Amino acid sequence: MSRVDAHLVLSGTDIGTRAVPDDLSAGSVISIDASDVRYVVRSVGRADDGVLRIDVERSPLGSEPAAVDVVVAGATTRRVASTDGVDVALHHLGGDGPPVLICHATGFHGLAYAPFAQTLTRAHSVWAADLRGHGATAPPANGDFAWAGMGRDVAAVVEHIREYDGRPLHAFGHSMGGAAILFAELAAPGTFAGAYFFEPIVFPPEAVLSEGEQFMRDAARARRANFPDREAAFVRYGSRPPLQALRDDVLASYVQHGFVDTADGDVTLACEPSSESATFGAPNKLLLADVEGVDLLVAVAAGRRSDAGSPADFAPELVKRLENAVLDEQRMLGHFGPLEAPDRIAERVMRFFADGPGAITPG
Repeated sequence: MSRVDAHLVLSGTDIGTRAVPDDLSAGSVISIDASDVRYVVRSVGRADDGVLRIDVERSPLGSEPAAVDVVVAGATTRRVASTDGVDVALHHLGGDGPPVLICHATGFHGLAYAPFAQTLTRAHSVWAADLRGHGATAPPANGDFAWAGMGRDVAAVVEHIREYDGRPLHAFGHSMGGAAILFAELAAPGTFAGAYFFEPIVFPPEAVLSEGEQFMRDAARARRANFPDREAAFVRYGSRPPLQALRDDVLASYVQHGFVDTADGDVTLACEPSSESATFGAPNKLLLADVEGVDLLVAVAAGRRSDAGSPADFAPELVKRLENAVLDEQRMLGHFGPLEAPDRIAERVMRFFADGPGAITPG
């Protein structure tokens, strides 16, 4: 089968030029990236400049197996006792190199990072934790979602990983997950050999309980929790921001493992809206002053910045406060960068862990 270059538009969003089969027509089902997730062709035509244009939309979840399913199917999950009666779900996603622990953003879970982990397993043994109230880990019985507790979850799984694999442990933290790693490192300096953070939530004092944070708390509380099935959730999330930004295999893994079946036959979010809201609204988050002088080899990645203030805006100052840190600017990505471009960010993580700050080059 021969292939031609075509300009693709996914659910109204331009996604650039891809090589596609030359015999496509409306109703065809194609894969357009290495994830092997399928897209339905809605129309085929040519733009005014003569360039072939193909409009596609996401196909129903599970219509075709994604390559990342192999990673998840091969995962092993164990329970690790933390504090506050929490048993943390800790997933081993494969690989036999030096160990790396993935800590997720608020509202997500470890298996949402399976496409990211798939690349990391080329060089590392990859672990991913579901922090309290997220994924397969139940919320604390006392309802305390203070991020210091997330840090204690991290410390608990680190101890377990060390029993399994005594080699120096690196960490990857996204958003809240980066803060949880820093909480663990502050409590026990030397816990990690190094860390790569993507927009970790470490606030300047004036940003605490900002309008943006309160908006996230209120939006999470109002989030729709129930859907008829996972396919309906996948289609809804994939058609609107912010989750529209996720690569399809990431979104599929998030939905597949971020919902639980109910007795009524529908599905509901594993991370309940009340838990996500309480996580966003938890007091006593890390401030820049709290991490002053932390001596940990760190890369801090920052995506697009905004006039309204965002975690990307805090990253340069965080790098200045840390003893041994470097800034990795990724302006083409948003706050969901590791879930938008998991291969790209995983490659940068691997280079940083292998070669140190010198591996961080512009781009």
